[in-house]
Amino acid sequence: MYVGEAADEAERRERHNYVIERTRNEIKKALLGTPDGKPFFFVFGPINVHRPYVADSGQNLWGINPDDLKGLIPKFLPDVDDVRRDFADYLGEVLALDLMLGVMLEELEATGELDNTLVILSGDHGIPGVPRGKTECYDLGIQAPLLMRWPGHIQPGRTVDDFVNLMDLGPTLLELADTEVPASMTGRSFLEQIKSKQSGWIDPRRDHVFVGRERHYHSARAGNLPYPMRAVRNKDYLYIKNFKPERWPLGDPSSWNTDQKPTYDQLHTQTAVTTTDLDASLTKAYMFTHPDDHFELTLGKRPIEELYDIKNDPDHLHNLAEEPSKASVLKELRQQVDSVMLTTNDPRLTDSFDYLPYSDPTKPRVRER
Repeated sequence: MYVGEAADEAERRERHNYVIERTRNEIKKALLGTPDGKPFFFVFGPINVHRPYVADSGQNLWGINPDDLKGLIPKFLPDVDDVRRDFADYLGEVLALDLMLGVMLEELEATGELDNTLVILSGDHGIPGVPRGKTECYDLGIQAPLLMRWPGHIQPGRTVDDFVNLMDLGPTLLELADTEVPASMTGRSFLEQIKSKQSGWIDPRRDHVFVGRERHYHSARAGNLPYPMRAVRNKDYLYIKNFKPERWPLGDPSSWNTDQKPTYDQLHTQTAVTTTDLDASLTKAYMFTHPDDHFELTLGKRPIEELYDIKNDPDHLHNLAEEPSKASVLKELRQQVDSVMLTTNDPRLTDSFDYLPYSDPTKPRVRER
């Protein structure tokens, strides 16, 4: 339910009210359909932070001035007006979600169930349409918010540093319901972290998380080939393995090297014109029409291994994989990734994701540059 899809103030108010009432009706249906005294489970999955965004809706509808974001843009992106506008529009969609959450909390309070309900708020993995954001294994692409409210059980105002994966939510909720966790679930309950009264690190064993990526847009590469990545992130380092460094990370730059390059407007509004693992956006439009060092760093081909010092280089600007002083760190994290892949029988071990049913090797492939 995009609030930003409005041509004028009257339509904006109409959309705004529609979002509120639609959200209110959804939570009411969940509450009214639950017998008195019985627990209920409700999942609300809005699409707001997905593309497309209405350009400048962040400022026009939500009062977010792009200039206020100067100096806050990740350093691997150009800190220019178009990129700041794009981030402002993204934040506007976040505010739309905040509006919806407020409505749901109001309805829970009206029924007297607010303080008897565990409320969990999470988000999508990274801003789409931005290099190193959604669909990639860098921090902007893998970090997701996780907030919880449960009076009497969760002490308010706490911040927990333990690493969790969103697939850990399933085992956590099953344990909370005193239900056996199926052996097929690979996530781990973090009920201990929820109920603890401490902030910071609760369980020293939760000191890392594994992530991976194969594909996003179905035809980003000829033959539906993916761009496989596996990574491990701990409090000090991010290690990434790019299994096919000869491929373009965000999709083949089809038509980019021809005489008919995509226009700025096409890059802003049509994902399919080029590099289709990166959604159409103001950021994409600017970077393709103003290529500089940021372009090569984020959109160019990548080495087979990447290693970043999170504390000293939070924007992942300096790959330390070739640094002799980091050889032991690189070896340890590489072994961690290899071990998890072996333990889970990752299909990438045999390149299965490059073939049917995942990809179609019979389709003609362009020569990989």
